[in-house]
Amino acid sequence: MFSILLLPRQIQHLCCLIHKMKLIFEKWHKYLCEAKNKLVSSCIIINEDGEALVIKRSETANWKPLHWEFPGGIIDAGETPKEAAIREVKEESNLDVSQLQFLSKEIYQIDGKEKITKYYFVCDQFAGDVALLPNTETGISEHSDHKWVPAEQLFDLPDSAIDKSVVKKLKM
Repeated sequence: MFSILLLPRQIQHLCCLIHKMKLIFEKWHKYLCEAKNKLVSSCIIINEDGEALVIKRSETANWKPLHWEFPGGIIDAGETPKEAAIREVKEESNLDVSQLQFLSKEIYQIDGKEKITKYYFVCDQFAGDVALLPNTETGISEHSDHKWVPAEQLFDLPDSAIDKSVVKKLKM
């Protein structure tokens, strides 16, 4: 029979290694879970004519290229959904929005692997002119066009990434 005799110093070293491995595993697990469970926030901006702002993703966009959507994006750590919507609108359209009203929280399952929880807000208070700005981190333009669309036309928008059930909840 084979037995291993470990000295106290070796035991301490092994415990330290096991602890480090546990931390690495926890970080890797968190990374995998976050990649599969995204929190997203969007803002439906309504102008004085009752039209909603939609922006078109560029042809190089990593998700749904050339599709129309409402301004929005990933909620950063420590940010509320409303704060994320305000930040994303500024980053993507150069508009300063205020008095956002919560509209809906939707959960989407993508290919049975990825879960996206998306918060929708509505806003009719904004300042500035629409300007599609490049991403400040990458320098890449995520959007190539924008337009103001009457609510009833949001259902017929070609190449749309807009959830029609959310549009039905709008009171425009």
